[in-house]
Amino acid sequence: MRRLIVAALLVVAVAAASPAGVGLYLKYRQQALLSGLAERGYRILDADYQWGWSRSAARAEIAPQADRTAATPPSRLRIDLRLQHGPRLWLGARPAPLAQAQGRARLLGAERALPPLVLNARLFPDGLLQLQARTPDVTYSGAVGQVQLAAVEGQLRWPSDGRWLARGSLASLTATAPDGRQLRLGDLAWRVQAAPAAALPVSRVELELGSLRLDAAADQPALVVADAGLRLTAASDAATVRLGARGDAQALEIDRAPYAPSRLKLSVAGVDAPALRALRTRLARLDRHALSPSQQGWVTGRLLMAAWPALLAGAPTAELEDLVLTTPLGDVTAEAALRLAPGSPAVDATAAAPAAMPQGADLWAALAERLRGSASLSAPQALVVALVAQRQAERVRRELALRGEATAALPPTLAADVEAAAQAATARLLRDGWLTADGGRLHARLHLDDAGLSVNGRPAALPGWLDPHTPPTAP
Repeated sequence: MRRLIVAALLVVAVAAASPAGVGLYLKYRQQALLSGLAERGYRILDADYQWGWSRSAARAEIAPQADRTAATPPSRLRIDLRLQHGPRLWLGARPAPLAQAQGRARLLGAERALPPLVLNARLFPDGLLQLQARTPDVTYSGAVGQVQLAAVEGQLRWPSDGRWLARGSLASLTATAPDGRQLRLGDLAWRVQAAPAAALPVSRVELELGSLRLDAAADQPALVVADAGLRLTAASDAATVRLGARGDAQALEIDRAPYAPSRLKLSVAGVDAPALRALRTRLARLDRHALSPSQQGWVTGRLLMAAWPALLAGAPTAELEDLVLTTPLGDVTAEAALRLAPGSPAVDATAAAPAAMPQGADLWAALAERLRGSASLSAPQALVVALVAQRQAERVRRELALRGEATAALPPTLAADVEAAAQAATARLLRDGWLTADGGRLHARLHLDDAGLSVNGRPAALPGWLDPHTPPTAP
């Protein structure tokens, strides 16, 4: 480590002395970057650096670890850069960059030839790296259809403290299936912010969508979304991690029926930060050279399952702070606050043998027994009746199908009977107190504690998925 520090100080000192010294410093940065990638399991197939007085050139070819079971080798990334460093650059714009790079990145060995990624980068004396990347407008055609991309751009800002920020945008994407159906997406933007030395590698992820249109299919309704956004956040201290999600859509249509404006806001707090850091450490220590990609996936899944008891060993909470879903029959609103009672015994997040922790059904039972909380739900009475009628209509269709009388639409007389039955079922729920009515809306209040589940104050049986003695089954 001492030799690396001395070498870094030496190249920085030489870089300050002349343009050629800057070229030497850039060579050192390239070698350090490639060494870091090699430590993470990537293969460096080719690397070269042509050092000059005020202009240099760098080349690298990188590939993921080869899958021994794959019939063809994995694709590889080739990067070619032209570097400029010298008085002509330093006497230009302010603040003056230490060096500037232009070049291209190409994906080689892919099933289909892809256009190059055009790169422009600037490195400043304080260590700040600014990178811009863009792709030309492209169209792909094949047996599975056609894809058109327009104006894909990205920017990366990476200061010396490691708190990098990446953002990008896509003007339009159109995917056309062989039958002519289309998915059209416009004005997509994203933003990702790093959180170095935190329990999670990123602190914020934001997505904004201008528009999305998906044509209908035989078994899928048409979908239209506009002015939608999603924001994911993460904050951590020495003990716990807090996660948040917030989304909204100003326009949303499903089969031409409006479901917007709608919004969602939820958060999870109290996740054990040392356990999360320990999980990240275990994942980073995987010997990727000794494992195939499929084996890496299996081991990663085992580590994730083993980490859950430690991650939730404290008293984490989850809160649905706001949910408003607009429907053609009115708004559905909901709020919920859930928590896990403190686990016993406490789980050591740094234990060397995580596989000894509860797994599968035992893990689900342990978590279900600790679950506590409350929730409230409100919906238009007309919507509740419609949902009850829909379920009863599906049951009738199944019975008709068993008798060989399958039909997409129920006969008018039978449909009227189903509607009347739904009205009667809803009235019975109101009469028995499972629902309460107020101004054309129905409400339900759920509470879960040591005594079990209650709905509007009435004891209720736990649903199968929540029963600790009935673990969930795979679909």
